[in-house]
Amino acid sequence: MILVTYWFQESLLMNFVLQLTAFPLVNHHVQPPNVLPSRFSHGFNRRFQVSWLQKYSWLLYSVKLDGIFCGPCFLLLSSEKRKNKGQFVNKPFSNWIKISSALLEHSKLKYHHDCLQLAEALRGSILNPASRVDVMINNALQLAINKNRQCLCH
Repeated sequence: MILVTYWFQESLLMNFVLQLTAFPLVNHHVQPPNVLPSRFSHGFNRRFQVSWLQKYSWLLYSVKLDGIFCGPCFLLLSSEKRKNKGQFVNKPFSNWIKISSALLEHSKLKYHHDCLQLAEALRGSILNPASRVDVMINNALQLAINKNRQCLCH
């Protein structure tokens, strides 16, 4: 019982930390500045296009690194699973010539789909706290406590 209680408390703490750090980035895009850096490549100046944020809602743009990450994969992929993952997860992607094929390839990966589901669950648990398991357990426990107190009073 003590082990279960400890695990449950650890789980709540990790959930709380995750909500504080990941939710703002998963739920909202950081709007890039109006003037973006460009690079001369293959005869043209290339730069990040803000329209990609609308087309791929999971993208996060880093102004400092002038590259993009997959928000859910970058934020929610476990440290064990993120090993050997390159661009979009551990490093920003900034090869603007190959952006379309890279985004398409990343969007087909299983771990990407898993992270998208985790991000949706995180979003839902914060926007609708009553759907969280810990809240449901706490509510059921409180109902049982109240019922037992009534039994003791009568």
